[in-house]
Amino acid sequence: MYHDVIKRYEERESEILADYQCLRQSLTNLYQEIEILLRGQVATFSAPIPSESGNSLGSASAEVARFQMPFNMTGEHIEEDLKGMLVMLKEEMQGREQEIRKTDEEIDRQKVEIEDLITQLGEYGCLI
Repeated sequence: MYHDVIKRYEERESEILADYQCLRQSLTNLYQEIEILLRGQVATFSAPIPSESGNSLGSASAEVARFQMPFNMTGEHIEEDLKGMLVMLKEEMQGREQEIRKTDEEIDRQKVEIEDLITQLGEYGCLI
């Protein structure tokens, strides 16, 4: 009986550890994907990407290695970095939306100008 209880406990523990490792890998992948997106837009940012702002361990492999450390040691820093990256992405998206609005306004202005020029051409054509 005790053997069955211990066996079920060990099976459940190994399932939880496997899930935990899968979650760590997902978090690592998410962090890396966000970082890639931000680095692609680095010219538009005035502030450094969070991994460069003081929590960095040096290289990219060291950066990823911190996801394998106990969560109670690194979790707060990882969470802060991810939140900072998400804020940067949000700002980038808002900036892009503003650029698109400005471009659309410029296009509309130029369309009106073109229509005015076409009208003037028609008037001048009648005079000739």
